[in-house]
Amino acid sequence: SLQGVDLGKAKADASGSLAERVAFAQQSKEAEFRNTFMVTAAEAAEVKTLASKAKSGDGFDFGKLPAESSERLEALYKAINGKVGYAMPDLAMKPIPLTADAAANKYIEDVNARLAAAQAQLKNARLSAFAAAF
Repeated sequence: SLQGVDLGKAKADASGSLAERVAFAQQSKEAEFRNTFMVTAAEAAEVKTLASKAKSGDGFDFGKLPAESSERLEALYKAINGKVGYAMPDLAMKPIPLTADAAANKYIEDVNARLAAAQAQLKNARLSAFAAAF
């Protein structure tokens, strides 16, 4: 009988009594929900660790992170924002291809350099705001 049993506190056992099996199912579902929709302590700690490696004065310089750490931080950024319901569009800006005109190419190279600098600045600002939340 389940009458008077607190399923959140009852001993969970997949092959135990009826109350223990129901408690096991309930607690499993709750754990799955927490892992799916809540930021785990391990994720938060990993963000803090990676952010500390990019600390630069009062802010962050994520350009100095090794490629592997940078990729992991990006993965955490996407995963955590996905868990809490933020849609993060990919705003990848592609460089302008060069042409046959040498004079135009000089201008295009300047525009592409500014585009790359703006992308790096935007990425650093985005990840700085993310890291500051932890």
